[in-house]
Amino acid sequence: MKELYYRKIWLVVGFLLFCAVVFLSLTPTIEGPPQFPWLWLNKIFEYDHIDKIFHYMSYLMLAFWFSGIHEKKGIPRIFFVFFLMGTVIEILQYFVPGRSTDVMDILFNTFGNISGIILVFLFFPDFLVRLDRKIYSKLKMPLVD
Repeated sequence: MKELYYRKIWLVVGFLLFCAVVFLSLTPTIEGPPQFPWLWLNKIFEYDHIDKIFHYMSYLMLAFWFSGIHEKKGIPRIFFVFFLMGTVIEILQYFVPGRSTDVMDILFNTFGNISGIILVFLFFPDFLVRLDRKIYSKLKMPLVD
C-alpha cells in the first residue's frame, strides 16, 4: 500500500463505496424503467442504457479509489476482487425480485474496473497521496494513529 497518513480513513471510504454498490445492486426494484425527477432525463435515457452506465461508473469508481490506495503490484488483486464481486452480484440478482442476471452487466462492470485502474495509473497516479498530504499539511497532525 502507498504511504498515506490517513490510510484507515481512505479504506473506510472505500469500504462505504463497496457497501453502497452491493446494497444498490441487490436491492429489489419495481419493474419498468427508472423514473427521474428531471423529465428530460427520462427522454434521453432508456432503461437498458442507463443501467449499463451505472454498472460502468460503479466499478470505475471502486477500481479508481482502491487503485489510489494500493501500489501497482496490487492491480491484479484489485481487478480480480471487483471482477469476482461483479460476477457474484450478477448471479445473486437472479434471486432478487425485479432484478435479472445479464452477461452485458458483467461486461460493463469489467470495463469500468479496467477503466478505473487505467485512469489511476496512467493519468492520476498519486491523486490520493496528494490529497492525503494536502489534508495533513493543513491539519499538521494525523487524524488516526
